Amino acid sequence: NGFARELGISSLDMAISIIEQNKLCTIDLMICEFKRKDIWHRKYALSTSGLGYIADTAAFAARHLKHMRDLCYPIATLFTLFNQSVKSADILIDGGPAKRIEFTNFIVNNTSYAGNFCIFPEADFMDAKLNMGFARTNALTQVLSNASVITKRYFHYPAVKQPIRSLSVVIDKPRIFMLDGEIYNCVKEIRYSVAARKLKLITRQ
Repeated sequence: NGFARELGISSLDMAISIIEQNKLCTIDLMICEFKRKDIWHRKYALSTSGLGYIADTAAFAARHLKHMRDLCYPIATLFTLFNQSVKSADILIDGGPAKRIEFTNFIVNNTSYAGNFCIFPEADFMDAKLNMGFARTNALTQVLSNASVITKRYFHYPAVKQPIRSLSVVIDKPRIFMLDGEIYNCVKEIRYSVAARKLKLITRQ
């Protein structure tokens, strides 16, 4: 998964070897509160969340392609490319003033990876910050964006990206929301914050 890629773990043998070394570090967690059908929920996440293209892709992969394992997300992107729609939301970053954004893809990450894709190469899960990115694309520009991320050359990545400490999102209407691969329908409002260095992790770092 994406978090294993973040840690550079590519096999079960490597994971066992790291566990045997028993080196501990502490990392940040993403705190995510979201309003779904007029009820607020609070979750902790390690890595990835989003609306629009990323959520639709994750939902399609979970519904139809889980049997394809590592290929499920890359293949799912091909099925959701042509069904993107423009969404809008009011966002408040780090307690600042509200601003309206329009997007087809909206991502908030604690790590570099979202599934197979290194979307935020500058991310650091020990810096007490999250990374937000959003873009408004069509099928062609999304294909170019996907290719630039897959190759890690970032030659065409039209997203607005910035580090954040807190974020409030009020969506234009209830939408599908993805949080670390889990899918939640009918989400209207989301609040993000960081639990700095709250998770102990066995790692080779």
